[in-house]
Order: sequence, then structure tokens, then C-alpha cells
Amino acid sequence: MLVINGIELELNIFEATQAEAFEEANKKVLSEKTKIDNVSGLTDKIKFFCDIVYDFFDDVFGEGTADKVFEGRMDMLECLEAYTEVIEYSNSGNDRANELLKRLNNPATPKVTEIKQSRAQRRAQNHK
Repeated sequence: MLVINGIELELNIFEATQAEAFEEANKKVLSEKTKIDNVSGLTDKIKFFCDIVYDFFDDVFGEGTADKVFEGRMDMLECLEAYTEVIEYSNSGNDRANELLKRLNNPATPKVTEIKQSRAQRRAQNHK
């Protein structure tokens, strides 16, 4: 569970539908933020960037999420921090998945067929 500005958000980047929404929304952020240099004036840049982040939250978590999280505030720092939290949260999920995959690929990890029989199984086998 991810909590941003007191709002609980569910993000499972290993569920296909949400992963797709996350990937597409993140691509959009990365593409759109390159255009900020073409925006003149500090206020317009702040609004431009916040609109990008608002769209990201709505695209990933559902329509209206950005309004709940930011309560209509166009605070560039707040938007940047919130977006960064989501990215870091997704990265921690990737780290956990990589850790589990390494454990599966570790030769020291017993294979299902190599797991020793329980005491009861050994007794049953010996009484045959």
C-alpha cells in the first residue's frame, strides 16, 4: 500500500493491467516533461508540470485520484515528490522480484524434487 498526502493508493506493478497503465503513464511523463523548456514563465511551467503529474496519477490509479491526492493544489514540489514516491515504490517492487528470482536461480535452493521427505513420509515408506 502506498500512501501519498494521506491518501492510500494501491499499486501492483506485477498485475498486468496496472503494470500497463503504469508503463504508459510513465512514458507520457517522460515525454511531456521534455517540453517544459518550451513553456514560458514560472507560473506556466509549474502548471504544465503539475498537469503532467495529475494525468499520471489519474492514468495509473483512476480518474479523480489526482484531485484527491493534491486537493487542486498546483505545487510543483509537491507533485514532484509524489511522482518520485510512486517511482521509488515501483522500484522497490522490482528489487523484491529480482531478489526472489535470484533465490529461485540459486543452486543452493532445494528443488521441489530434492526436498527431503517428512518424518511421517519416511516411516510410511519404511513400513512398506
